[in-house]
Amino acid sequence: MKVVIPHMGQLDIACRGALRGLGIEVVSPPRSSNVSLKLGARHSPELACLPFKVNLGNFIDALNDGTKMIMTAGGCGPCRFGYYSILQERILQDMGYRFEMVRADEPDRLANLAKTLKDASGAISKFTAYKTVYFIYKRADFLDRIIKWGHFLRPRTSEGNKLSKLCDDAIAMVDKASSLKELRQVKKKVKLLFKDIRIDNAKKPVRLGLVGEFFMVVEPFANMDIERKLGSMGVEVTRGVWLSDWINDRFRFNPFKRNQIKLVNRIARPYLKYPAGGESANTIARTIMFAKKGYDGVIHIRPFSCMPELVAQKILTKVEKDYNIPILTLSVDEHSSEVGFDTRLEAFVDMLVRKRDKRLA
Repeated sequence: MKVVIPHMGQLDIACRGALRGLGIEVVSPPRSSNVSLKLGARHSPELACLPFKVNLGNFIDALNDGTKMIMTAGGCGPCRFGYYSILQERILQDMGYRFEMVRADEPDRLANLAKTLKDASGAISKFTAYKTVYFIYKRADFLDRIIKWGHFLRPRTSEGNKLSKLCDDAIAMVDKASSLKELRQVKKKVKLLFKDIRIDNAKKPVRLGLVGEFFMVVEPFANMDIERKLGSMGVEVTRGVWLSDWINDRFRFNPFKRNQIKLVNRIARPYLKYPAGGESANTIARTIMFAKKGYDGVIHIRPFSCMPELVAQKILTKVEKDYNIPILTLSVDEHSSEVGFDTRLEAFVDMLVRKRDKRLA
């Protein structure tokens, strides 16, 4: 059975090797591009956010390649995300495509995810479904670790091209692992490869926190590959959201890891008594945490028309003053210019470097 999972960072790779054992072949659509974005935007409601349009373009590309099943998530809450899959299904059907949409309507419940896997693969036991979700978590956790290593090394090495290739090769190695045993072997090999990257200890990179809507933070096409760009400018980036944290907060596969949802809700409460949906509380809390850890600045990235992040943006103006930390908000849609995007990044980083040097002097 061929199933398409839309691009959202490394989500499709985290799922592919795990679902392979269930007889599900995860087909990744072609990497998102301006062509697929324009295609998705053409058939989307005008005020739909960028993630909606990018995913719809992914689905169209996959269906044109012959895929007959789409696996995605739904849900409920203040964010419009829960309704996306229903609306996208209607749009694609009106376009003449014939396919099956398998969705997890309650992705926060392990039983619902297990049911979704059973619907996609046929008759499998509940235990097998649970074990598969755990394997997805372990893959996502190591993929996140590879990205973190890249964030730390990139501003500290002159071997940027070698590091980029190593990160891509490491992700490809995880993609091929079809069992926990194979994944453990990949971990050992990848750790040794990263030790070959030479570090220049004389470099003292600016540290930036990256917060905002989940899709915009983790998907390189949506954020115009902001993490690699900042790394090339000599900036160490730390994300405010991670795929593995999202999974673990809900299913507690690692009970020794702190629950991030409870943590950020507590920290954000003086500014946001009730979460406004999406990553609104996380955006505020992570900004406060970055400020307390002495980060030089924060970049807040959000899709144009995203209500939860618009609420967070207004509150961040007060957080910026209270904690004396510079914040740059970038609102992105299909009309955003990469040249203008890069110019704002360069100006912000230059300002942070001068501010840090002045403080140290």
